[in-house]
Amino acid sequence: MMTSDPSEHLPRIDLASMPRCRIGALTLAPPLREVSGPDWTEVLEPRVMQVLIALASPSAEVVTRDELIARCWNGLAVSEDAIQRCIGRLRRLARDRGSFEIVTVPRVGYRLLPDAAPMPRETSDRLKGHTRSPAPQLLVDVEPFSNLTPDETVSRFATLLFDDIVIALTLHRDFVVRLAGPAQTDAYRLTGNLRPDGNHIQVSLRIVNSDGAVILARRFEADWNGEAPPSDDFVLQVSGALSSEILRAETDRALRKSADLTAWEAVVRSVSAYSSISVGNLDFAISEARRGLEIDPAYAEAHAALANALAGKFEVGGGLDQALAEQAAREIDLALTLGRDRPDVLARAATALSMIGRPAEALPYAEDAVAMNPGGGIGHLYLGRVLMRNGEPEKAIFHLSRFEQLSPSSPLRYFSTFQKSVALFMQGDLKGAETALESTIRLNPSYPFAWLSKAVLMSLQGRSDEAIAAAERLIGIEGPDALPLHLARIRVGYPGGGDANLLTSAFELAWASALAPRSANH
Repeated sequence: MMTSDPSEHLPRIDLASMPRCRIGALTLAPPLREVSGPDWTEVLEPRVMQVLIALASPSAEVVTRDELIARCWNGLAVSEDAIQRCIGRLRRLARDRGSFEIVTVPRVGYRLLPDAAPMPRETSDRLKGHTRSPAPQLLVDVEPFSNLTPDETVSRFATLLFDDIVIALTLHRDFVVRLAGPAQTDAYRLTGNLRPDGNHIQVSLRIVNSDGAVILARRFEADWNGEAPPSDDFVLQVSGALSSEILRAETDRALRKSADLTAWEAVVRSVSAYSSISVGNLDFAISEARRGLEIDPAYAEAHAALANALAGKFEVGGGLDQALAEQAAREIDLALTLGRDRPDVLARAATALSMIGRPAEALPYAEDAVAMNPGGGIGHLYLGRVLMRNGEPEKAIFHLSRFEQLSPSSPLRYFSTFQKSVALFMQGDLKGAETALESTIRLNPSYPFAWLSKAVLMSLQGRSDEAIAAAERLIGIEGPDALPLHLARIRVGYPGGGDANLLTSAFELAWASALAPRSANH
């Protein structure tokens, strides 16, 4: 005898008929979609308010995905990304306004807690006299999208797409998203229009900065049958491209400054170093993150950036300087204490943990970063890396590919293709690994890890001339005396014995052959 799903019988949340209620110091007015405090009021999107009501129900301990779908989506088929966008929006509300926290219960659902965990004593002592920093005010004004036709179905699609993109953009903790007004000139401004084209809708979007310069003008195409709402993949693709372009423009602006920096600008300068990883660039990343902490010692993003840079230098150095790993671990703890609800903080702390040899501990933080902001490319990039370190190359490739979809113009694409090449190698796909490596080298020809990996890959396949040529390029980048460093890098990347021994032997053969002509000339 078949049993029915209990969630099928849960009552749908009808905002119009819900009474006012409270969560801590917050007052909820569901019919108006308002959340208010003593001196502020915020209006939530309808679906986001429904999810908040479901999680705040007095009878709710853990609310499952199926229960959310039944109560907030009327049992319709809904992707995980749609749910995560609502959860991420509520986590941002909790971060900005306080009174509650939403935690993920792995493989079960979500739980609303009235208070966050207290700060550890050691961290509290270090930050004594400093308050937790608010998020920066990077303003993004949005205008409702225009329908260039009289077709009302296109107007409905435009409204739904606009609402979904606004929700997705609000999940980026660097952004404050506002409805555009005629007199606002201090912000990025997003405008767009739609027109049908057969089985597609053309969505033309433009972003103008506060100086009036167009920083993005791009056309997207969505599948359309005249009825269906925008797909989650399309919303993520568009919002990812928009946010990536705004952050690229802000990075360029911050790099042009040398004085009067904010803590946020110092962090932007720090993370820009990863556009081409080297010891010198990582030293710049470390110094800029520390500059951010001098400006604001309680800035979670600066602690996360410093942790990432220190851990990166530890890894690039072959894992030989344990003092770097210890410093990184301390900064990770501070970042997680101060920014547990900030997805970029979680992503950078997670990848730092994986680089200092704690990938299993890193995985939940990396997963939470993506859950909080599924449209954030950096979360997918670092989750992919952490998954690979945990021996899950197939899942890693999925998230690395999602990063490339969300951030097509990112300067970190070389890093994504390199990580993908390693994941493909782990799967035994040597041809795919080689193709991904060639993409990495094309995007960043001075990246030493790519040439190291190519020397190993070619040597393992008996392609001696190509292995020697790769080793020669590596010698040209880091010098003829770097063999111990490269062997240490391989062991850090492949801990556990067997694989590392095979790979180091293959590399040593290519290296010795590359140096042989040099020795003969002296």
